[in-house]
Amino acid sequence: AKQIVVTESSYQKLKEELDYLKNGKRKEAAEKFGIAGSFGIFPEREYDEAKNEQAKIEAQISELEETISHAKVISDHEIQTDMVNVGISVTVY
Repeated sequence: AKQIVVTESSYQKLKEELDYLKNGKRKEAAEKFGIAGSFGIFPEREYDEAKNEQAKIEAQISELEETISHAKVISDHEIQTDMVNVGISVTVY
């Protein structure tokens, strides 16, 4: 398994995004898809869009879960500043 090196703040952002997708976007997409399917009030195109949106969100969730599971969190003092590295801002002239 590949290891992904991230800073603590980046790790927290990944977890927040995952939480938002799981508890916000997933629920919205499921409701939209359910309404479109159960009541037949949306045209087929809208039903397909709702289905595709739901699949896209599930793919994003899987990708984030995979990233988080392979993340190695490093602290600020572990970041080497004498070369380009994770968590370093670089200015190119």
